[in-house]
Amino acid sequence: MKEIVQLTREEYESLAEKAGHNEKEILRQARKLYEENGICGIILDIECECDVSDRYSFKVSSYVREGKTGYSISYEDRRRLQEFVDSHATEMMTRKFGRQIEDINHWNTLARRMELVRWKFIGLTVFGWLAALALAVITLIR
Repeated sequence: MKEIVQLTREEYESLAEKAGHNEKEILRQARKLYEENGICGIILDIECECDVSDRYSFKVSSYVREGKTGYSISYEDRRRLQEFVDSHATEMMTRKFGRQIEDINHWNTLARRMELVRWKFIGLTVFGWLAALALAVITLIR
């Protein structure tokens, strides 16, 4: 047989408030216990690197550390977990910032080409002035 209990609004609100406080306390305590005795943790390092030719790329590395419990993760499982995290982090970074990195790389390539063209024109100009000077000297000597 089920009992139906009626509460006043004040009683209901006080019970709801206590439940909310209890839930917050439970979450805080659970987080504390996990930090102290967690099975494993993942350290994720994401870098945006620039190589010698001014090309930017993402470098993702992760490390799986074991917690303080007696449970241990095998080397093979840690390696597989690291590969999984690395591939998904790289995919996420490429999906979010890939277009910007491609644009930066494109403009860096154009800037290098423009610098090369600039030096070619400077060389051509110097060669032209030297040729004009040589023709002027040859004309004066005759």
